[in-house]
Amino acid sequence: MLAYWQQYQQRATMITFGSSCGYNNNVKKIEPNYLKDEPETGYEVYGMIKRNLLIGLTALKKEFSMDFRYLIPSVFYGPNYDLNDKHFIFDLIRKIVDAKNGGPKVILWGDGNQTRELIFIDDAIDIILQSMSPSTPKILNLSSGKPYKLSKYAQTICDIVGYDYNLIKWDKDAFVGSKNKKLINTHLKGYKFTPLKKGLKKTIKYYEDSISSSK
Repeated sequence: MLAYWQQYQQRATMITFGSSCGYNNNVKKIEPNYLKDEPETGYEVYGMIKRNLLIGLTALKKEFSMDFRYLIPSVFYGPNYDLNDKHFIFDLIRKIVDAKNGGPKVILWGDGNQTRELIFIDDAIDIILQSMSPSTPKILNLSSGKPYKLSKYAQTICDIVGYDYNLIKWDKDAFVGSKNKKLINTHLKGYKFTPLKKGLKKTIKYYEDSISSSK
């Protein structure tokens, strides 16, 4: 892909995505720290692949003055997602909605105190388009800057669908991954992100409509 860009489309701005897994577990997750130390424990290969993409982009910019944006996203969520997506928020929605409809009891991983961050898909697309401005940094954390505990996400979903949160069981022996994946948002402080509950309502409705139409 990079070779094609260099050979045929040097004047085009390349928009690519990194991953929060590229950050080391112990660094402050701001863009200048992205290449420091090893990638996140347990995701070293994937994190290094994403880092190598950034290194390739940077090398082509230096040699040929080619322009790029490297966006490091938190988890996207919103309607029209792949129903087989295994990211945490879709797993929570699926388990809680299914339990409310008579499915298995909800068992979630960890103790609920690990934090994760979301960005609503419409916000992400808007920010990606805005990132084409010459004043936007080449490397940008694409995040809301507002992480919440998994227990908060589960409670909010329960409130929306009408399921008793106290029925949820937490499996404290399960693998939970990183305790905190907060990306420091240094360039988007003036952006008005979609409120969590509003975004979750739209995402949940899509799931409920999808499973209803498949019956």
